[in-house]
Amino acid sequence: MLENYIDVIEASKILEVHPETVKRLIRGGKLTATKFGNKWIMERDRLQSVREHL
Repeated sequence: MLENYIDVIEASKILEVHPETVKRLIRGGKLTATKFGNKWIMERDRLQSVREHL
């Protein structure tokens, strides 16, 4: 199940932005993520729509 999820570091590499930018997108509601322990995780598939709008 978790293989479909990625963390902030992986997302930043895919989006080609700094990890803090990914966290800002999460806080701003532009990227849906879930807190899992002390990490933010998000579905890999949802990243594609965000990438198109950056």
